[in-house]
Amino acid sequence: MNLKHLLVIISFLGLNLSKAEGDFDDFCTLSGTIKGLNDYSSIFIKLFNKQGNLKEKTEVSESGFFVLPIYDKGEYTIKVSAPAGYSFEPNEISFNFDGVDDICSQNKDVHFNFKGFGITGKVNIFNDPTYGAEGVTVTLFNEKNEIISKTTTDDSGIYTFSPIVPGTYKVVASHDSWHFSKSEQSVVVSTGNTKLPDDALIVSGFNLIGRVTQPSIKMGFLVYIAKGQKNFGKCNEKLPSGDLKQEISSEFDSQPICFTSAVNNGEFVFHNLANGRYLIVPHVDKNDIELHLSPSSIKAEIKRDNYETKESFEISGFTASGHVFLSQQERKGIKAASVKLNGKQIATTDAKGFYTLKNIKEGTYTIQVSAEDLQFQDHTVKISMSNPNVPDIHVSGFKVCGKVMSEQSFMVAIRKIGSTFFVRTKSDPKDGGSFCEFLGNGKYSLEVLIDEDDKNVQFYPIQQTIEVNSATISDIIFSQLRAKVVGAVSCLAVNDFRCNEVEVTLSSLDENGYETSLLKAKSVKGEYTFDEILPGRYQVTVPSDELCWETHQQNIVVKSTLENVPRFKHVGFKIGPIIASHDCKGSYKLRTESKDEKVVEKKDFPLTSGANVFCVSTPGIYDLKVSGCHVFEEDTKVLTTKESSPVYINALKHRNGIRILSEMNQQFTIEAEFEDGTKKLLKPVEQKERVDGYVAYIVNIDLKSGEKVKLIPKSEQMLFKPDQTEWKGATDCVDVAFNFIATKGLVISGKTDPSIVDVVVSLSFPKNPEHSPMTTTTNAAGEFRFPTIDPTIDYELKAEKESYIFSEYDNSRNLFHGHKLCEIIAIVKDEDGKELSNVVISISGGENYRKNLATASNGEIKFHSLRPGKYYLRAMMKEYEFKPNSQTLEIKDGETVNINLVGKRVAYSVFGKIRNLGGDPFANVQVEAVSITEACGNHQEETVSEFNGLYRIRGLQSGCEYKITLQKNANVERAIPSERNITVQAADTENVNFIAMIPITICDVSVKIRSKNNEHYKTLKLQMFKRESPDTPVFSQRLETLMVPKVKHHSNIMVFIPRIQSVDFQKVFIIEITTTLNEKNYNFKLPSFQFTANKTSYYFEVDFNPILKQPETELNKNSLVALLLIFLVGFVFLKHELVFDTVSNLWMKFNSDVASRQPIKKTEGKGDNFIDEREINQLAQYIEERKKKKSKKNN
Repeated sequence: MNLKHLLVIISFLGLNLSKAEGDFDDFCTLSGTIKGLNDYSSIFIKLFNKQGNLKEKTEVSESGFFVLPIYDKGEYTIKVSAPAGYSFEPNEISFNFDGVDDICSQNKDVHFNFKGFGITGKVNIFNDPTYGAEGVTVTLFNEKNEIISKTTTDDSGIYTFSPIVPGTYKVVASHDSWHFSKSEQSVVVSTGNTKLPDDALIVSGFNLIGRVTQPSIKMGFLVYIAKGQKNFGKCNEKLPSGDLKQEISSEFDSQPICFTSAVNNGEFVFHNLANGRYLIVPHVDKNDIELHLSPSSIKAEIKRDNYETKESFEISGFTASGHVFLSQQERKGIKAASVKLNGKQIATTDAKGFYTLKNIKEGTYTIQVSAEDLQFQDHTVKISMSNPNVPDIHVSGFKVCGKVMSEQSFMVAIRKIGSTFFVRTKSDPKDGGSFCEFLGNGKYSLEVLIDEDDKNVQFYPIQQTIEVNSATISDIIFSQLRAKVVGAVSCLAVNDFRCNEVEVTLSSLDENGYETSLLKAKSVKGEYTFDEILPGRYQVTVPSDELCWETHQQNIVVKSTLENVPRFKHVGFKIGPIIASHDCKGSYKLRTESKDEKVVEKKDFPLTSGANVFCVSTPGIYDLKVSGCHVFEEDTKVLTTKESSPVYINALKHRNGIRILSEMNQQFTIEAEFEDGTKKLLKPVEQKERVDGYVAYIVNIDLKSGEKVKLIPKSEQMLFKPDQTEWKGATDCVDVAFNFIATKGLVISGKTDPSIVDVVVSLSFPKNPEHSPMTTTTNAAGEFRFPTIDPTIDYELKAEKESYIFSEYDNSRNLFHGHKLCEIIAIVKDEDGKELSNVVISISGGENYRKNLATASNGEIKFHSLRPGKYYLRAMMKEYEFKPNSQTLEIKDGETVNINLVGKRVAYSVFGKIRNLGGDPFANVQVEAVSITEACGNHQEETVSEFNGLYRIRGLQSGCEYKITLQKNANVERAIPSERNITVQAADTENVNFIAMIPITICDVSVKIRSKNNEHYKTLKLQMFKRESPDTPVFSQRLETLMVPKVKHHSNIMVFIPRIQSVDFQKVFIIEITTTLNEKNYNFKLPSFQFTANKTSYYFEVDFNPILKQPETELNKNSLVALLLIFLVGFVFLKHELVFDTVSNLWMKFNSDVASRQPIKKTEGKGDNFIDEREINQLAQYIEERKKKKSKKNN
């Protein structure tokens, strides 16, 4: 091994370095109590890690208090260790010590309660000793027959009652439907757990449940047991008389063991059958109805529970029949009528109208009959085996049709003469105005109904009378005239063609006033005409986009041959549109040479947001000026009546009013801080009128929409609510955008009695959490003072100082009463007199007082603010024993007690650091130490590396040899070295370092393509797909884009495919190369590659040299192949010795090449820290390559 390789290993393993930096003394103390016992001398608390190894064990104090130190993060379980028969609740407590959210880090106590002893047993099943009965309710009664507890057996039939105090009890088993041969047992509990005998409670049998559908007649069922089986139960009904032998499977007894009958819902039950196989056979009394029952029998097997058959016995059905007649009087059958049962085609009538319904079941059905030009009512009938005849069905209506001669749809009213029958039907103009309706026999009158909007439409004849006499009618006809519409236009100027030759529109309106059709006519000298107009409602309009009219539309009703439209009057010219972003004010003025203001047309008017159009009586050019509460982009515009192009009025900023409402007159300012950092001081002005009793001050600020500004009101004597706000500019002007409320403040001051210096006084607002708490300290005279606060909110004052207790704040006298308490000061040192830090001192006593603290760097810890009384104190630190281990102290009022403790080192630690190949720290790696010395009993400890890669394994025993390893996980594939062996002496072991190897989950792919012709590269395209998505390439590259223009010929082109990342590692990919060359003209072969991305890199090579096909000759491809084969056979026959020698030489060379490629076996090293030299060479080469790549990137 050369010097370079040695330096690489030293740099990564950190050999001969000083003790790794970092704090390994993080720990947590978990405290708790055990309640319900008088004697805790035999009770211990044990702490186990995730692997079940014991990490800590501690005794319990006389009061039931205990404390456990935890030194490493991880998953733990706390258990109570007690003599057999003791029951605690809970049995154990598990938690994950993460240093943040766990019960230990949050200083939460854990509690165990002693409950008593236990009773356990098993409910067995008759004829099945292997399994127990799951789901049985077991009830525990005391001597007074009172229920003590209930439980349910588990999947093995086991039940347990705990906790149970000594005494005499009775255990009773029950189930909703199971049967028992023995259901109760007496038991006496004295000390410890009590187990009942196996035959105490026994389930004798279960229920076998079946079902028969359509149980309209009484049916019974027999059950046969499999040969060789035993059954404990008895039949629920007496077996029927007569010979009950059946032709059944030979695996069952020929005589039944039980009989039962089906209830009304078709369900039948055999009670109290033991585990085993059974056969159910139906038993039906003979009657006049022949039934088809399926299946003939059902097999069933009972396995430790009630069994309900999956199959049901079913009566497949029977046949019903009926007739379809023309009428009740004329019982003539309707031939070829379709009969549907519940909407499904099931039968067709014969020449006599007869039909049958085959294989139906009992029930209520809807029968529907249909026939051409006839109508039938649906019939709901109840069909049963006792009454299989369906009532007769008669024709209810015959088809009657006619026509309304109109392109419009109309309602036709049909009334039955001498009856209240009335129906309306609608004509269909798409079918020539036809209408149809089904009517029963009788006389009817028909007429076309005209709506109010169509009241001038007339049809002839007005009314028709028909008679339906068991036949259809199809020759009813209704037919209608047309009108002329004229009108005129009046214009301001006689020669204005825009008015005199205006285009007029006539629109037809439906009953809802909507347009259905329209006609256009151009006025000539102000007059217009529309011909051939149907009667009805119409709307006449003239265009209003350029001209102003007194009204631009007229509504008329055409009800005669000639209709006149009211005259359209021209009143002015339109200007605009003026499109305003917001509401504002505008004024326009006509440009003219006249100096007489009275004759110049001008006007002030409001502008609304959106488009605004105005009419002026004089054509020409107008000047527009806008004003309002906005800052405009431009406030003047020019308008003309000759053009209708839009004019835009855009408001850039809007006025936002900020108001202060004050209880009293004051001077106020508001500091406005804008988004660009500029500030502006605003001075609100007092308003004349008060607002809700407040003095109002207001100031306006112009802001863009959405522009943010921070507003901070200021005053020397007042408080503000809120004290500041961030306002966003509104989208329009706001008179009062925001209100600040100014109120007079409150000053709080006081003192302590007696005068105590450096007391921390805190002021909080529990009902107003939005206000931050404040603190201050008392001076030498015990005095304190707070800044001004809001007098309307509730507040609390609290005083604190170590070893002092203070009363609640006396508002009447403005003071706190203070009293000094007791304290305990503990100093911990080792055997050499050196102070020990991080020693956990646990103290309990007084009135439910418990606290766990750790000593500081000087070995000292103070427990202050204690009340007089007895206290139990204990010192704890892993790897140390303390003298005294625990002691009881009694302190008096105001007394300070000093104690000294000495710690002895009994175990030691191993320190080290974990890095990755790049030398960076590797965090969250589990490190384990396992003893390999037989005398040390497989002692095990573990820890997890910190963020800086450092780790510390505590609690290793002196004189033991340990194997240190890293645990593999998703982030650690292996370690270098794989393990380290150390022997622990009476000192800590340092520099046990590792390199953690990260699993490689990336893959690089490259393809080299060679061609003799540059032009061939331009035809190629490379694509890569995932096999799971063959239609979606993950990479595509045309080789033409990789060619260098100035190079005449490329010997090859390398294609580097983007790296396959870890998310696609282990997936299968396909690489395909395609060309634009035509296979008809060229001979070529392009391979495809398939690979699994499970290693670091793949490399492929492709040669692409297409050959231009030659014209066809007399020898085709098959002839050439045949000639070549004949030549080869002849050569081998004549030169067979030369061929055999050549083949033998080639085979020997191939074997030698294969042998040379066999992997070299690694030499197993001796010693704990041996590293193979080839592995070191590879590692050094890898590091050098990484450094070169980094230097290239930096350059």
